[in-house]
Amino acid sequence: MRTNWRRSAIAASAVIVLASVTYFALNWQYGADIDDESNAPPSTTTNTIGLACTDHDKIEFDSTSGGEIACMERFSPSYGWFWRETPPMEGVHERDTSCEGQRAWSNSRTPDDYLIHCLPADISSSSPIAGPGSVWKPPANV
Repeated sequence: MRTNWRRSAIAASAVIVLASVTYFALNWQYGADIDDESNAPPSTTTNTIGLACTDHDKIEFDSTSGGEIACMERFSPSYGWFWRETPPMEGVHERDTSCEGQRAWSNSRTPDDYLIHCLPADISSSSPIAGPGSVWKPPANV
């Protein structure tokens, strides 16, 4: 009788150990949150608000906050291209297509996630609405 109890206890212990090992192995392999994060692979993303960027006008997700950011030109306090919060956008549009009837200078995004804006045909017009000949273009200093 005593032998059966020991065998059952050993078998139960083996099952618990096997389950624990499997749990931690799967968590480590698939990146789940476990207590020891020293085995986690290092992050290689650097798209965070305020950091320099090179893919001009690209829209990404901030690796820290998860919010949308864009690689935008900045003039002050120092010149360069930096990840900044995305401006309000008017949907998704193709580059070089008409934006007639949209708000002049309004922002949008391309299907491949680049920032564009509605460049009015008459840049000296005081009308807030883009007229004929206005097109979606990448931002530029006009």
